[in-house]
Amino acid sequence: MQAGNCFSRPEVYTVHLQNKRYCVFCRQLSHGRKRHEKTDTRYAAVSGHAGLDSGDHQSADGDEHPRRHGSARRHRYGAYPDTNTYPTKFIYGQIAATGGRSAICCDPEHHGVHNLPKIVDIYNALTQLPRPEVSAADFLVFDDKSLSDQNNGDGVIDAGETVALAFTLRNRWGAAKDVTLSLDAKSQAGIDCPYIRFLTNNVNYGDVGTYASIDYGKTKEGTFVTGVDADKSLLVKIADDCPNDYIIALNITVTAKNDLDADDTKVYSSGATTTINVRRGTILPSIITEDMTLTKDHYYILPNATLIQEGVTVTVEPGTQLQFWTDDPHDAYADTAITYLKVDGTLLCQGSEDEHIRMFPSELMSQYRVQLYERYRGTIKLYYTDVVNPYLHDGSISGGYGITYAENCEFSQNYRAKEIYGRDLSSGRVSTFYSSGCLMADLAKDCAFYKLGGDQSFYMFRVNSPCDGCIFVDSSFKLNDSCEYTDCVFYGNSNYLGENSGYVSSYTTAGVYSISIRDTMISDRHKDTGTVYAAISTGNSFQIKESVMERFAEYIGGEYLPRFTAEYSAATKYFSTWSDYRAYYIIAFPDTTITDITLPKSEITLDTGMTKQLWPEVAPVKTALVADLKYTSLDERVVTVSDTGLITPVAAGGTLVRVSNADGSVYKDVAVHVTDCVPLESLTLNEDALRLPVGASEKLTPVLAPVDTTRTGVVYESANENVATVDRDGTVHAVAVGTAVITARPAMGEEFAASVTVTVVQPAESIAFEESVYVTTLEQPDDDLKLTITPATATERDIAWESSNPEICEMGTDGQLIKHKNGAATLRATLLGTGLSAELVVCISDAPPSAKVEDIQRSGSVYYARLSDGTLWCWGSGYMTPQKLSFSDVDDFALGYTQGAYVLSNGTLQYYSMSGTVYTNNFNYSKPMTGVKKVTAYENSYFALKQDGSVWAWGSNGYGQLGDGTTSNHSQAVQTDISEPVVDVIGRNNYTLFLTESGNLYGAGETFGSTPVLITDGVSAIAKDYSDVWRFTAQKGQTLYYYSKRSVERTVPVRGSGQVVSGYNDFYIQDGSVFGKPTGSNGNNYGQLGVGDTEYHEDYVQLLKITGAQQVWNFTDTTFIQTADGFYGAGCNERRALANLTTENSTVPVRIFFGLQANEEPFHLEQTNITNDILTDSALVLDYSESLLKADNFGTVTLKNSSGELVSLRRTLHLDKLTLTPVSGFTDGVTYTLTFPAGALQTKFGATSEAVELTFTYQTPAPAEVDSLTLGKTVLTGVLSPESGTKVDLGEIKEAFKLEFKCVSNPDASITWTVADNAVAMVENGNLIALSTGCTTVTAALDGTDLAATALLYISGDDSVTATKSVQNGAESTVLFSNGALFALHADGTTQQLFADAVDFHWDGGALWVKTADALYCDGELTEDLPISVKYTNLLSRTSDTVLVGSQTLILTADKTLCQGENLSNIAISGGSASAVTSGNQLLITPSDPLVSGTSYTVTIPANSVSTYFGAPNEEITFTFIYLDTLAADAGDGKTVLASGAVSDNEAAAARAWTSERLTAGWKAFCDKGYDTLFYGNAILNRFTENNVEKWLRITAPSASSYVRYGIGGNYWGTEGLSEKTKKEAINKQILDFDDYQSMADLNEGTILETIPETVWPVVRSVSLRDANGEAITTVGAGKTTFTVTFNRDMDTEMPLQVRFGSSYPYADFEVAGQWLDSRTWEGSTTMTSLIANGIQYWSIANGRSAEGHLKLYKDWGRFSFNIDTSSALAMTMQAEAADDGVILTWAQDDFDTLAGYNVYRCDREDGQYAKLNTSVIPADVKTFTDTNVTPGQMYYYNFTVVKTDLSESEPSGKISVRAKDTMAPNIYHDGVYNAFTGSKLIISATANDNLQIDKVELFYRVTGTESWKVVTMTAVNDRYSAVIPSSDVTTAGLEYYIRAFDGVNYAYKGTAEQPYAIAVSEAVDRSALGDVNGDGQINVLDALMVLQASNDRLNLDAEQFARADLNGNKTLEAVEVLTILQYANGIIGSLTL
Repeated sequence: MQAGNCFSRPEVYTVHLQNKRYCVFCRQLSHGRKRHEKTDTRYAAVSGHAGLDSGDHQSADGDEHPRRHGSARRHRYGAYPDTNTYPTKFIYGQIAATGGRSAICCDPEHHGVHNLPKIVDIYNALTQLPRPEVSAADFLVFDDKSLSDQNNGDGVIDAGETVALAFTLRNRWGAAKDVTLSLDAKSQAGIDCPYIRFLTNNVNYGDVGTYASIDYGKTKEGTFVTGVDADKSLLVKIADDCPNDYIIALNITVTAKNDLDADDTKVYSSGATTTINVRRGTILPSIITEDMTLTKDHYYILPNATLIQEGVTVTVEPGTQLQFWTDDPHDAYADTAITYLKVDGTLLCQGSEDEHIRMFPSELMSQYRVQLYERYRGTIKLYYTDVVNPYLHDGSISGGYGITYAENCEFSQNYRAKEIYGRDLSSGRVSTFYSSGCLMADLAKDCAFYKLGGDQSFYMFRVNSPCDGCIFVDSSFKLNDSCEYTDCVFYGNSNYLGENSGYVSSYTTAGVYSISIRDTMISDRHKDTGTVYAAISTGNSFQIKESVMERFAEYIGGEYLPRFTAEYSAATKYFSTWSDYRAYYIIAFPDTTITDITLPKSEITLDTGMTKQLWPEVAPVKTALVADLKYTSLDERVVTVSDTGLITPVAAGGTLVRVSNADGSVYKDVAVHVTDCVPLESLTLNEDALRLPVGASEKLTPVLAPVDTTRTGVVYESANENVATVDRDGTVHAVAVGTAVITARPAMGEEFAASVTVTVVQPAESIAFEESVYVTTLEQPDDDLKLTITPATATERDIAWESSNPEICEMGTDGQLIKHKNGAATLRATLLGTGLSAELVVCISDAPPSAKVEDIQRSGSVYYARLSDGTLWCWGSGYMTPQKLSFSDVDDFALGYTQGAYVLSNGTLQYYSMSGTVYTNNFNYSKPMTGVKKVTAYENSYFALKQDGSVWAWGSNGYGQLGDGTTSNHSQAVQTDISEPVVDVIGRNNYTLFLTESGNLYGAGETFGSTPVLITDGVSAIAKDYSDVWRFTAQKGQTLYYYSKRSVERTVPVRGSGQVVSGYNDFYIQDGSVFGKPTGSNGNNYGQLGVGDTEYHEDYVQLLKITGAQQVWNFTDTTFIQTADGFYGAGCNERRALANLTTENSTVPVRIFFGLQANEEPFHLEQTNITNDILTDSALVLDYSESLLKADNFGTVTLKNSSGELVSLRRTLHLDKLTLTPVSGFTDGVTYTLTFPAGALQTKFGATSEAVELTFTYQTPAPAEVDSLTLGKTVLTGVLSPESGTKVDLGEIKEAFKLEFKCVSNPDASITWTVADNAVAMVENGNLIALSTGCTTVTAALDGTDLAATALLYISGDDSVTATKSVQNGAESTVLFSNGALFALHADGTTQQLFADAVDFHWDGGALWVKTADALYCDGELTEDLPISVKYTNLLSRTSDTVLVGSQTLILTADKTLCQGENLSNIAISGGSASAVTSGNQLLITPSDPLVSGTSYTVTIPANSVSTYFGAPNEEITFTFIYLDTLAADAGDGKTVLASGAVSDNEAAAARAWTSERLTAGWKAFCDKGYDTLFYGNAILNRFTENNVEKWLRITAPSASSYVRYGIGGNYWGTEGLSEKTKKEAINKQILDFDDYQSMADLNEGTILETIPETVWPVVRSVSLRDANGEAITTVGAGKTTFTVTFNRDMDTEMPLQVRFGSSYPYADFEVAGQWLDSRTWEGSTTMTSLIANGIQYWSIANGRSAEGHLKLYKDWGRFSFNIDTSSALAMTMQAEAADDGVILTWAQDDFDTLAGYNVYRCDREDGQYAKLNTSVIPADVKTFTDTNVTPGQMYYYNFTVVKTDLSESEPSGKISVRAKDTMAPNIYHDGVYNAFTGSKLIISATANDNLQIDKVELFYRVTGTESWKVVTMTAVNDRYSAVIPSSDVTTAGLEYYIRAFDGVNYAYKGTAEQPYAIAVSEAVDRSALGDVNGDGQINVLDALMVLQASNDRLNLDAEQFARADLNGNKTLEAVEVLTILQYANGIIGSLTL
């Protein structure tokens, strides 16, 4: 029998008699299925009413019943209760008798107007002899496995199955005998249906009594149908090849004889028709949970959303078809289905070249999209798969998911030039929307996009995928600007036949184009391979796509190294000196042919006491040895070099050392500068200590003294390399925690060193408390309050603690919690030295609640829990912490559908508001319900389990879920129809489970029926799935069965205790621990497993922290656990499900506390930093009474200045303080107003802040003062002469030393003066007193501070002593000079007189030069003031010359300090001027004109250009040198001068030297060619034959605010063979950019491809023409013409090519025969005649494929053309034109003497027998004939012959074909629909046919009163067309509609826009008001009487009364409704349901 499929809703196949629902009696089980609870037999319940033939009486459901309904209703089995007796039915029948034989149906919405019989016709019964009226009433179609091996028993009629049809016959009058029912499947033309075979086509039912019915072929148990009796039913075999969704029409004939009148021998018969739908497909399950393979032997259907679960692989084999959406027009769910395929696992569509996989929408939903996409764990790969209406994306607005890969696929669209549709679910409603197609993929390769997109830019097909080798044909699409499109063909894409113009948006909008190279670096050559690497940077990120960079590398002759490869990583070492933030690309330039030498440095500086070892490298290393190198000094007067490369200086100067191969042909020079040695005197480091985190680095800098030392080499070493290492350049690397000493020593071995202690620390990554809330008491120890620092090895562990309410609690310095009183405070822990912090809410109370959670229920995002103390709590959305509700002694509860709850207390059940007030107890007749054991509910259905085992239910019952045998809602409790005592009951979505004392499990509601039916037995317990409203668990023995309604989805063995089985996770408790595992892909996406992660776990894992577990609840994303010590939660907390004062999800269980209390003191603002309305701080601080959180109005806090302008603020919350800082700072003197609205802040307990307004004026604070002390005079001299006595007062000491000081902390602080040598001087009363001659130091110290300053004091005996000059010689001494006396004053206070008669002195090079009146001394030694001598220059001496390399300044270093001489400005270089300056002992000469490389220069320094300090002038000096830019610089004329002076070829030298300049120039040239693009190597093939450029595919540039250029080079534009001018014009027309609109960027097509690339999809390259002589032509005349078609790539020559041409679309008037010449050339020929019209002809070329076979040739039409001119050939040419009166024929023929006339012939087949039309010869001067005897729309073929005067005829002319004009419009048959009700869809049907064909039938409708019409294409089943008006448009405003049919030429209408059909729409009646006709709130005899009167036309009911009376909703009032209301009013029945 029929069964539900794997979807959650029942999917039922229903057969309808006469293709529609019968008004009164055909109470069909439409889309309903039955399952007998004992036998599990499945069947399709099909009820119908069969009418009579045109014999003695008409079928009750005859030809006037044109529609097949589409709505679904459920009815109880059987149309008539057979238990009633004849007299009862007879008496009831009299009530309805009116004397008439029929009544009028009032349900035209479903049937149209028609007649129907009464149950009893009392008039005929009393006036005529009874006679049989037997007809088919109901029948069931059985799909039973016992009927055949091919039957699957799923309740759906499948192709190949054998099904049994069991009919119920009804006799509506006299007794009948020999009753026989027979079937056939003949059409009206008498043709048998080929898809059905009758194994049994008739059954004899025997006798049928008066007004009786008879079942036959069904087996029953009581009134339940349990199966089929095959011997008593009609068996039919469905053909194996029956198409999917095929409708088989069945003709039913019932014959009978009169059993009351033996004399009546007449055979009475009745006939009816019905249909059955055949499915030749397999419906895929909504959730695919295991691997499966889809094969072509099956036809697969996805009627609704389908999920492939994670870890599941679905493989689709070649040739398989997958249909998306339902194709059943009767599917009640078709209007609300949302069909897509979501893949969390793997979908592999593995089609083949010969057998593609097809995915497409159903015919019924052919305008809807086919949507499939993968999620982040899923994979979809499509190979050879064709997708119709593709939408390969998840629908996200931005980003989202698509598929992984598509190869050799075709994406096309059913509704070209129109939108496709999609559906989504919003606010609980399914809505339909327009949609564009979409492909999002990682890569689409060799795919075809065919006729996609809509007629507006919004409907363009979106290609969000890189495409390689794809083709886009006649589509409207939009490419993604960040994806790469290479080797693609963009063909056609133009407007034809009303279709859309192609469009491609700019792909150049992303920032990957027009990028400048920011920096480059060239590596040395690889020592092994000779490879040179170039690094290219564009800035801070990789802004150029790697594919573009790969193209650039190829362009410049290199090889791009992809990032993250081993070779790339190895090459990066060459560029380690670049900053770390630089992102760069690397290109390798292999060079294995050139041997090279590499030196570490090109320039070396040595002093005369040093040596230097050269360490050259050779390339390639395998063919050259370093030992073979030769070393040569080019000037051994400067340096010598050993055979091993050791350089030894000889004298100061400069030269080159050459490293070469043996013959000197390959060499490198190193410049060596030798200076005089300046010894290193001290070495220190820039740091004394370093503190580095593990993994960090820092470079040390040596500090050398003197600064001009030539000994600059430093070596480093680490004392502990396990802790820190150091590089040669001083970079320290922290390795591990600990300390290490890094020591720096001079490289030359001087005996001193410097060191730094490096402390390596492990930085903390995070700090956190275990929970966000901590609950304690004043007495309780707090050892469990822990702060965790991660990682555990972190060395920073110093914590700073803060408290929002220190009066409540704070953290002591020992890390212990100090508690002062009850209340709440927030502690904040900050890890010093880091930015890490954590907060904890501490709640102190007398004792927290100890009650345990026993039950949890959820309503939306709010959770309700019943605790063991009988209290009820709630938390979640809108609650900061769990809140106690006003209930006590709660034993059980169930949430009401409104804001209330049913609360069970001490056996009494009442309904309360959430405030604890009893609302009403109407559910129990306004009284509390007593004796209740348990209460439960689902949504609006409620159940009370009583202590006596009975169950009472009330509320919603639309599916019979209350189990009382009805589907009526009940506002008061009714008893569930279960005879056994019930021990447990749980409510699920639309169904209910009842567990009885005996272990039987019953179900009622959806899929079960309104009377509880047995599901299974032996059940010990049941439990609902809190995470899935459809599912539950039943325990049988040691196994848990997880159900979805009737179906067991899986079984789980019993484990531990408290086991939970759900759709997301399973849990169990073992020894107090909880173990869980996901059962769905999202089972741990929020961490609800509580194991510390969000990963998927294959097996059970133990929850963290949990011990002593007692119970577990799982609500999809959140899990709760009750343990012995508390209540915990884990998982999603976005809506405060974890109630821990945060909204952060937790992967670890967190404690949930009940009874947390906020502080007693109200939340308020305590203080601010405003004083007396003045603010001086840079920020405004508001200090509140509790820790703060942002609240709803936080963003509306405003600060305005005195002008009313808003001030931008930075808002910072820190515990209980809010800091407001103006972004631009406060302005001094400005008044501000802060407006702080109520509800801007809140506490962690939800209390909100009050409104605050503060007005203040800002004043800039005075600058902060600091202590200071300075001495303005650091050397003081004084005189103590014999005349002055023994002591001299030098005045106030402060004034003498120019003392200035300030002490901020103590303005009255004093100065303490100290004299080092009190024998020289003393301080007395603030004055300085000189006591004796000598030198000492005086120190001033500022009392109370560390500030002090020291000066020198010199007391002489001569009053002429003055400090005229003071020179510091290092840090050692000060020199004083006065009146010839020169003293050295030492730091220790001692003095030394150096000279008594000095005239002047000078420090030079560390030596003290002193000049007396007659001599000159140097460091005390007598010397001469000799002229300067040049020690060395920056020139390099070589063997035969001297060179200056790279510098434009000649530097001469002398032996003394240089002073300017008189001729300094006369220094010249080779006759030109130069500028010269002195600096110390150097003379710098710079020529006025730049030096030219390779040129020889002479420098002349005249005498007295410079002099010594004491005036000795120089003698004339001359230098000659050659200037070189580099050691190998350009010499001009294409030559290069080498370091040796030799000249080589410039190009050869350049080839050996990659430079940054060369790379940059290469990139510029690359961009100039337009190659900097992601759109490359493509072919854009517009139809240039289309004159309207707006219909071309045009590449569109992005908008730009300023000029910018983007590249689109390297593409083919269809311009092969055009002139340069035309080519340029054609390309410009295909580009829309800056040239068209200056608001756009400029697109640079750059270098174009001249021919179509071979790498793209196969397309026609050219079509050429040759005449009969083989000459190339462009215009074809009469005679033979040869056509040659060439292709861009090799084609399959085994496949014939179809070549046609014509003058109008589809350009297929004439076909050319030909053959392949080779794999790329096809040639054909034809002879042109005047039958072919002159003018332009266009080619249509199709049917080929590539040589590989998998790329088909898409039709190339209209792109190539040629011209025909056959005007010179007039022999036997004919033309035809279809006209209203026939076909007009004309012809042309040259005249000749014997021409008599013509005969015209016709045939309806081209190759058939032609018949002459004219009865006599047509005269020679008449060349026209009209054929009037034609059938409209018929195709005819004509020719003519020439008749000569001897009556002989010529051969016939060429044939011409023409279709006669179709003047016959379609026929439409339609019965108007005039009434409808809101809340349901409306089906409009019509029959349409035509003499030729129907192109389409459309329904135009609109809501009454609106202007625009909506258009729906009607779906065809044979010649029956139907369309659905969605329920959303069926409103009380009414509807208007009309129907239009089109046959391609003519239109036909039913109704028009001016005179449409009008539908009155009434409000659907409340089903709960049925029966209460007069609306008085009661159902009684008065209501029945009103119905009786109305049914006999004695009373007119208004619309509302009629709806209340129409119990079965069939729009007709009948006697059965009178009886039902009467029986209900008298208590005979308990339900009004029919």
